[in-house]
Amino acid sequence: MRNTPKAVGLGKKGFTLIELVVAMVVSTILGVILVTTVRTGVVSYQNINADMMSESEARAALSLITVQVRRHDATGAISVINDGLGMRFIDDPGNEDSAYSEVSFEAGAPLEDGTPTGTLYALAYADSDAEPVKTEIATLTSFSVEPGVDSYGNPAFIVKVEYGNARTLEQVISQRSAA
Repeated sequence: MRNTPKAVGLGKKGFTLIELVVAMVVSTILGVILVTTVRTGVVSYQNINADMMSESEARAALSLITVQVRRHDATGAISVINDGLGMRFIDDPGNEDSAYSEVSFEAGAPLEDGTPTGTLYALAYADSDAEPVKTEIATLTSFSVEPGVDSYGNPAFIVKVEYGNARTLEQVISQRSAA
């Protein structure tokens, strides 16, 4: 039997150019899918985290106001100020020079998307002539308070805060001593 010469290139191991190009295209597609999925997850996490922080601030603001109403729950000790953008809490309503505190909303510059924004502050006055100690409570879209009545007909304050992406919390805070 005679040895026949082998054809050039046959029997060699390796990949053809077409196989390499196909592998690169498939790898690229899988890479794009992976990056897009991870980026979407990160953006979703950031949005959810921002929403949770905004809601937490809004709830803390409502809690602070409720505590102040309960603490100053006496006739004449609480009033709505600044056309419904704040509340005043007087420590001793019978004393003109009594210490008092306020919760007040100040509008700020709108966000890049045009959403209005502002800051809710707590201000504490040692007496009627003192400079206030100002503390930031929350960043909100809007804040309002108005006198009203609760579901039992008792005097109350209706406090409404808007935050984040058009989310609203509203709380009716009854005045216990006025009931």
